[in-house]
Amino acid sequence: MKRILTFLVVLIILGWGCGKKKYPESFSENAPVFYFKAMINSKAIEYNAGINNYRLYSSYQQDTNNVYNLVADLKPIDCSVNCPNSIRIQVNDYKVSAAGSSMKIDSSLRIGAYEFLSNTTGSQYEVNFNSSCNKTAEVYNWDFGDGTMSSAANPVHVYKQDGSYQVCLQVQTKDGYVSSVCQTINLGRQGQLNAFVRVNTIQGDTVAFDQVRVGGKTPFTYAWDFGDGTYSNATAPTHKYRISGSYPVSLKIKDVDGNTVKTNYNVVTQNDKSSFAVNYNMAIVKQQKNAAMPSKILITYTDENGLLYSSVNPNQPGSSSFEVLEVANYEANENKQSTKRLKIKFNCVVYHGNSSITINNAEAVIAVAYK
Repeated sequence: MKRILTFLVVLIILGWGCGKKKYPESFSENAPVFYFKAMINSKAIEYNAGINNYRLYSSYQQDTNNVYNLVADLKPIDCSVNCPNSIRIQVNDYKVSAAGSSMKIDSSLRIGAYEFLSNTTGSQYEVNFNSSCNKTAEVYNWDFGDGTMSSAANPVHVYKQDGSYQVCLQVQTKDGYVSSVCQTINLGRQGQLNAFVRVNTIQGDTVAFDQVRVGGKTPFTYAWDFGDGTYSNATAPTHKYRISGSYPVSLKIKDVDGNTVKTNYNVVTQNDKSSFAVNYNMAIVKQQKNAAMPSKILITYTDENGLLYSSVNPNQPGSSSFEVLEVANYEANENKQSTKRLKIKFNCVVYHGNSSITINNAEAVIAVAYK
């Protein structure tokens, strides 16, 4: 009888030892190690490393002010720049370090609340705008697309962050003539594509068009709309209007990488003496790097169209928040850099020019590399 009881006890112990493995509440067996999930403009979004070709990339960099930026990128494997449906989370070190020195990582990554960057870590752009009219203008109204205005004829404006901005100008003459034009300008990575229409000559109702292009990669394709129902794919077309008048001309340029820009121009034929038209062009005269701020957070989100949205904006709501819930050691990344695994939660608004996206109830497990 004792032998039977002993055998039963052994079976019970073995059965207990072979039971299902226990995991922390944050993780489950076969679940992705790294993920991001949130409500983005009230739509549930989730990206998981190892699923649908997604991967978590960890890295670090020391900015021009010698502050270490600890970065996690959750994005598709086969994409390097402007990756659609991707998220980047940057945690700035708590202090300025000597160039190339190591970090005190346990002080840099702490459990608790962090603040968002209030100034961009990208660039500021000083831009000269130059207006032109075919009649004497009296009142100028500029809208720079970033919430600021001007009444100068040829203003200089400073953009405080990267992005695409729709810049509009409305002009009125003393006699009450009104004309307006809107164009999109792109400020960001080196070689960003911008363009403006230029008129070489006007002879009667025949106009010789050209364009001034800045940035982008050859070859380019051109799509002209002359405003009278006719079109051209020429680089610098000449067009004859059947009726004298004023026409809204548009030009769309696309480079070999698929980057596009659209520019507008109000043309008045030589025989039209009554129409009033305003146009403008611009030149970037200065680009200046901004300082990064220690112990701050930067969230950048790229939507399905490849548009980059950033949490850096003076209009960031007071309800926005970022909290680190867990910090743990993790294995070295593909560059043999040491990493830390973080569990985080946050709410914020990210911006692209005048457009914004609200990120609510965000939760993520990420990894960042460090020096």
